[in-house]
Amino acid sequence: MQFGSYKNVLAPLILILLAAVLFGKFLYDPGWVLSDFGKDGSTFFYHRWLLAREGFAHGSPTPWNPCSLGGVPALATFQYATLYPPLWVASWLLPLPLAINWLMFSHVCLAGLGMFGWLRFCGLRPAAAALAGVVFMLCGPCFAMRPVAGYVHTMSLAWVPLVFWGIDGWLRQRRWRWVALSASSAALQIYAGYPSLFYFTALMAGVYSLAELFFTEKKLRTAAGLLAIYPVALALAAAQLLPALVHMPESVRTGGVDAAYASTSSLRWENLPLLVSPYLYGGRVWLEEGAGALRWWGNEHPYSCTPFAGLGALLLAAGGLRAGAWRRNLVWPVMAALALAIALGPRTPVFGWLRGLLPVFPGCG
Repeated sequence: MQFGSYKNVLAPLILILLAAVLFGKFLYDPGWVLSDFGKDGSTFFYHRWLLAREGFAHGSPTPWNPCSLGGVPALATFQYATLYPPLWVASWLLPLPLAINWLMFSHVCLAGLGMFGWLRFCGLRPAAAALAGVVFMLCGPCFAMRPVAGYVHTMSLAWVPLVFWGIDGWLRQRRWRWVALSASSAALQIYAGYPSLFYFTALMAGVYSLAELFFTEKKLRTAAGLLAIYPVALALAAAQLLPALVHMPESVRTGGVDAAYASTSSLRWENLPLLVSPYLYGGRVWLEEGAGALRWWGNEHPYSCTPFAGLGALLLAAGGLRAGAWRRNLVWPVMAALALAIALGPRTPVFGWLRGLLPVFPGCG
C-alpha cells in the first residue's frame, strides 16, 4: 500500500465532489435549510441550535432553554449537541441555515473519507476503498435521514469508520496514537448528540476486537490497548455525560422503557428487500409547485427502516469476502449477522438476550 499514490488523493476528491453535487444549492443559498417542512430540522434543531449559537457568541455554552415547556436543560440534553466542536465552528463561520447544511455536508464527506482511509489502511486498492466510501456515505442509514433532519444521527454515524480504523491501527502497530484515534472518535459520537449509536458502535467494536484478538500473538499487550479505548472515550465525553446523568432522573423515561417501546422502528423482515431497492415501497413524488411529497406504503418511517446499500455493493462485498483472508471471511459475516439480528429487534431472540444481559441496552429504534 502506497499512501503517497495520486490515486489516494484523487479518490477522496471524487467523494467530496460527489457529495457536493448531491447537496447542490444547500451549500451556497442561505435561504434553504436541509429539512422537510415540519420535520425535526425546522421544528427542533434549527431553534435549539439558534439558542446554542447565541451562547457561542457570548463565549460559553447555553446551559438552559427557557423557551421549551417550562424550561429544559440544554447542556444536559444530548441532541442539543451543545459541546460538539464542529457545531461551534459552523455556527461561528456561517449563517445558521448554511451552518446546518455545511455541517451535514462535512459529515457525509467524513463518513466516506473515513471509510476510504480505513480500508486503504487494511490493504484494499484505492478503487475498492473509494467505492466502499461511496456506499457508506450514501447508504440508507446515513443519507436517507437528511430530508427529515436526522442531523445528530448522521453526525454520530460519520465517526464509526475512524473508531474501527483506530482498532485496526492498534492491532497492527501497537502504537497508542491509534487508541487515541479510536477513543476520541467514539467520544465525538456522544458529543454529536446520538448516544445510542455510540452504544451500538461499542458493541460491534467489542465483537470485532475479540475476534481479532483471537488471531493475535501478543494477546496481553493487545488486549490492554483494546480495553483502554472505551474507558478513555467515556472520560473524554465526561463534560456531556455527567450533566446528562445528573438530569436523567427528571426525564420522562427515567427507569428505562419497556421492550415494546425499545423496539419501535426496528427493522422488519419485509423491509430487507430495501437493501437493494430503496424505492420498492414508494418514494418521493415531485409536484408541480416543486415540493417533494412522500408516497410510502411500507412499515414504519422510510428514513428509519431503509437499510439501502445496493445490489452491486452487496455482490462486490460477497466477492471480496471470497477473495480475502480466511479469518476476515469468518469475522465479517458474523458481525453482519449480529448487526442484522439487533436491527430486527424482537423478531429474533438476540434482542431479548441483550436486554437481559445488558441493562442499559438502548433498543433498536
